[in-house]
Amino acid sequence: MTDNSISTPAAPSDPSPSTRLIVIGGFLGAGKTSLLLAWCRLLLAQGRRVAVLENEAGRVGLDDEFLRQEGLSVRHVLGGCACCDGLGRVLEQLQAFLSADPGQVVLLEPTGLAALDQLLASLPRTDPPLTVQAVALADATRFATLVKGLPRLVAAQVAPAQVVVLSKPDLVSESQLAEARAAVAGINPRAEILEADLLHAALATASHLEDLLAQAVAPLSDGPGAPNAGQALSLELDLPAGGLAFNQAEALVRLLVAELLGQGDWGHVKLLGRDARGETRMVSATGPRDLSWRGMPADLAGRASLAVVLAGPGADQIQARLAGLVPRLRPDLGQALAQALPPLPGLELAP
Repeated sequence: MTDNSISTPAAPSDPSPSTRLIVIGGFLGAGKTSLLLAWCRLLLAQGRRVAVLENEAGRVGLDDEFLRQEGLSVRHVLGGCACCDGLGRVLEQLQAFLSADPGQVVLLEPTGLAALDQLLASLPRTDPPLTVQAVALADATRFATLVKGLPRLVAAQVAPAQVVVLSKPDLVSESQLAEARAAVAGINPRAEILEADLLHAALATASHLEDLLAQAVAPLSDGPGAPNAGQALSLELDLPAGGLAFNQAEALVRLLVAELLGQGDWGHVKLLGRDARGETRMVSATGPRDLSWRGMPADLAGRASLAVVLAGPGADQIQARLAGLVPRLRPDLGQALAQALPPLPGLELAP
């Protein structure tokens, strides 16, 4: 059953003089934004002042519109990673939040390729005071495989967290869930491990995390870090005149995931557009069994945004792989993709 009510009592009206920063880390497609949105709703219902700092590897912010629809103050850092090339901009935006409203709760969602330990080590703790809490999400359907394929990055995301949320437990067997739990404990034996279906129980999960973090020790921030192992590409698409039916949008995202993710690759594909009433809708996937909508499924029309983030040996092949798909798509959709792609040296796309 979806949790639509909030039973947590209201927080005291006097804000803490220390700004609370909640960092929600984890790999691509683990459910970070779903948790962040529910957590914001919980805090707002408690009377807290809440702000969001979004970091996306691509140059188009696809999650911002959903967050602003909740009445949240949102700042974003696009086209860089919070732990490395985008760190300076993340710290600038965070400082702006701290200066504007000390005592608020800021939720920071770094890109799914960020090394959480490097980010935490770079955060200020004073002037003004800042209380840092760290949660990592681990996708139960892929975690054991990710540990083998990207061990340094996964360790850098999980090791410093106070709580690790194993998402999508309903999509795996008991043995797979136990394997994922053991892998998390092997990386971070001191963390609380929470299993959560964020599609149906995100609000209850946020409430549980509030209780766990109130008792948790400070997050670690002295790990070795990990190199940024991924690449991102963001495109603006003019959809065909008739738009895309919701099942066609799903089929397109599934095709992109299947074709872009080669052996040893992990990634996330997001397609954002508007329905007939002008409301924002987004369909995304990290694998053939892992497609989901933000907002109700709907036909899309007009202009859409496509974002692809890829980690692994094929990370530098996103653009070439997309170009290779053009001839295989129906003509009007293939033309829209061809027109959106930047020129590729040595490759001519037919108009």
